[in-house]
Amino acid sequence: MEQQRYNQRLLDAASNSMLPQISSKTMIEKHASKIYTHTVFYEFIEQVQMAPCSCADRGFSEQGNMHIISVQDAYRKHRIFQVAHNKESKETTCTCKMFERKGILCKHIIWIISRKGLQSIPEQ
Repeated sequence: MEQQRYNQRLLDAASNSMLPQISSKTMIEKHASKIYTHTVFYEFIEQVQMAPCSCADRGFSEQGNMHIISVQDAYRKHRIFQVAHNKESKETTCTCKMFERKGILCKHIIWIISRKGLQSIPEQ
């Protein structure tokens, strides 16, 4: 039993010190590899890879300190989602609610982040 505990501690230490394999070398991927667990990181990468081929801007409006961007999603029957970005608090939300459900940024928010040239995942 002691040997199993020792092996588990070794595996835990190795997992905590290793970063997941990064495919595109973008700054946002490097940042995600440091803040997400391996499993969540790979789910995030799926969203990153889908964003350019499934998302398109369909409108922009400004309401006070909120920027609201309409994003059309080709994979979801061309449904349009609203991404809201608060300029003061830097909080960004999407009507698909993926972040609220899974804790992972959705491809719609990733699309907007990449269009704004941000190179890291917002803290909020």
